[in-house]
This record gives sequence, structure tokens and C-alpha cells, in this order.
Amino acid sequence: MKENVLSEEMLIRLLKWYPKYARLSNPIRRDKSLQLKEAIRYRKESDSNGGQSNDAEVHPLDSLFYFAPVRMNKKLPLPETVFPQSLAGSIGLRTLEDKHFSDWFQPLPFDIWTGFISEHPCIKNGHEKDDAMRILVLTTLSKHFDSLESTTAKRRFVELLPLASPCLPFDTTTGEDNLSTFKTAPPNELYLPDTDLSAFSGLQTFHKASKRLKKEGVSDAFLLAMGVVSVTSVWQRNLSWSPF
Repeated sequence: MKENVLSEEMLIRLLKWYPKYARLSNPIRRDKSLQLKEAIRYRKESDSNGGQSNDAEVHPLDSLFYFAPVRMNKKLPLPETVFPQSLAGSIGLRTLEDKHFSDWFQPLPFDIWTGFISEHPCIKNGHEKDDAMRILVLTTLSKHFDSLESTTAKRRFVELLPLASPCLPFDTTTGEDNLSTFKTAPPNELYLPDTDLSAFSGLQTFHKASKRLKKEGVSDAFLLAMGVVSVTSVWQRNLSWSPF
């Protein structure tokens, strides 16, 4: 096997066949099973120019440990240790979840994906070209945060996020020129989208997290946990202000 490099088509056929073989055979020792995975190498179709090139990059199957859960949006970036969505789709989630592959692949833990996406340029660098992906990522993170039941779990999850990075888009609340200019900021420099800041008009420039976040399903609870400022905090910050 080590001398042969499989095409994607051959890899798909092999992975679909293996559970059937394992069910009909005597129990396969775990070390032998892992040795088989380690020996498999394949060449992506996109790399191999339709399977005709011998110079394309070879990928060891042993570098893949996870597959994306069915509920994960297929547009989201994934770590290199996760099956590409197109390949996983061709193999089939039911096949990858088969008990005979339990030592080979596991569903991608959300915390591992969070650690990966927190270092990804789309969420960390604040570039305009990543705006659509950033909104999708934030929506995904917010839904997971809202699904957590305990305060401790929520706190630990938020600690994985790049809170010091300009990861949130914001809407300006002033009469500045070029209101359509794309802008991002760290969470603690922004206010909730629906915060009424009219009472503080003229004191300073306030920026609210973009209303697009709320429209796409990002919750206020998630934004507050990230450090976005609430209206109560606005009053506390400005109680000591005096014009004299």
C-alpha cells in the first residue's frame, strides 16, 4: 500500500468497502487497523489534474483525524486535519461514523474548531474581503454559545475567542463622512446594536456592533460575553462626566 498512491475515487471506494470487510472478518486488531490507515496515501483530484499528473502533492490519510458534523455549515473553513467537505460528502457521513472507523476518525469537536477559527484571518485580521465569512463564523459561534447550559462552560468557550482582535464589524452612530466604509473593532470598544446612546450625544464618538450581526442571529448575550458594552455600562462610564 505504501508504494501506491490512490486517486480520490479509489480512496472513496476503499473507505466504503472497509467497514463491510471488517464486519465479515474476524475482529481486526486495533494496531493492524491503524497501520492500514497509516499506509494509505492519496492524491486529491484538484491536485492531480484529473489523475493524470504524477507531480501533485500526496496526502497521507493518517493526517486526517476528524470529519465535520452534518450540522456544520459547509462554507466554514476547516483545519487541515478534517476531511474536506467535498470528499466527506462523497464517502458519506454514515460510513465515516461506522464503528470500525472509530480509531481513524471522529466528529470534529467544536472547541477544536473554535481554536482553529480564532486564529483564522477571517476572524482575526478585520479585512473587508472576509466580511461575509466573518459574519457566518460569528453566527456559528453565537449559536454554540447560546446552546451551552452552564456559566462555566460559556466562560471557558469565550476564553477561546480572539477578544483583543478587531473581530466585530460595527455601525457608526455619528455624522462622519463615508459611513459605508468597512470597519471592525475589538469587542470591548463597541456597544450593543440596539443601545440608545442619544443621552450621550456630543460627549464622544460611540460605535455599535453592526445590526447585521443581530439580523443573522448573533445574540446580545454572546456579544456581551465577548466584551461588548451594554447601556448600563455606558451610564456607569459617564456618571462622573461633568462639563465644568
